Amino acid sequence: MGSQLTEYEKKIAFGFSWQSPSHYYIPKAMDIDDAVFSFRQGIPKFSSRTLNTLESIGTTDIDAKIIIEYGKGVESLTTMQIRTIENFGQACGCLFELVKNKQWKMDKKTICFLHSILSRDEVRNPGLFRQTPVIIDGCTYTPPKHTVLDDLFSSGISALSGIPSIPERALVSFLFLSRSQFFENCNKRTASLVMAGTLISNGYKSLHVDAYPKEFLCSMADFYDSADATKIIALFNAMAKEQYPDFLPSDERHFMNDGI
Repeated sequence: MGSQLTEYEKKIAFGFSWQSPSHYYIPKAMDIDDAVFSFRQGIPKFSSRTLNTLESIGTTDIDAKIIIEYGKGVESLTTMQIRTIENFGQACGCLFELVKNKQWKMDKKTICFLHSILSRDEVRNPGLFRQTPVIIDGCTYTPPKHTVLDDLFSSGISALSGIPSIPERALVSFLFLSRSQFFENCNKRTASLVMAGTLISNGYKSLHVDAYPKEFLCSMADFYDSADATKIIALFNAMAKEQYPDFLPSDERHFMNDGI
């Protein structure tokens, strides 16, 4: 089921609009417990794939596991990269605890809490909305002024509840948080955790932001400039299709097995 918001309502609430695809490929888990604990088991992979795409940190799933679960460094990464992976893994663990204990909420307090963990040592004010203007390299789009962020956040979060499709709501939450640039830095990383929280708390599998970094970041820049999320949502949908081939309809599984 697609969004019931009009194009005008989307623009007002989020700053962008989109056309929904005919089908979303993010699958449902057996139940919420399955979704939550599958996410917990996959934190190293979720971290390595997402950070490679968003931050071009060339870590492997095994290296991420060593850093996150064993607290050890790896020679192929810089100290800052290791710290970024460690922080992201810890934030994932906090997300797991929040959802498991039914304390997950799509609100400012929760999102700022996650940001405060994954942005340690990277921003001056972890866990706080920015108080200055920002620019985004690689595009002409100018993010909203810091003076309107609280009102923008409230209207956007309220509008998200009007999107009945959970996969669509999750993807739009990522795009809304990323494009609005609520924080000094680490916006996309924070948004990836909010997307995961939206999915697993509603009994869906999580989604790694897993694409070629240059392709993904160029697609995001195009989305920022155009305020049309149709193509970037299609890219996310393609990621889900790649990550969960066993959940595809039988005719599409056969199509992929034939070499596509």
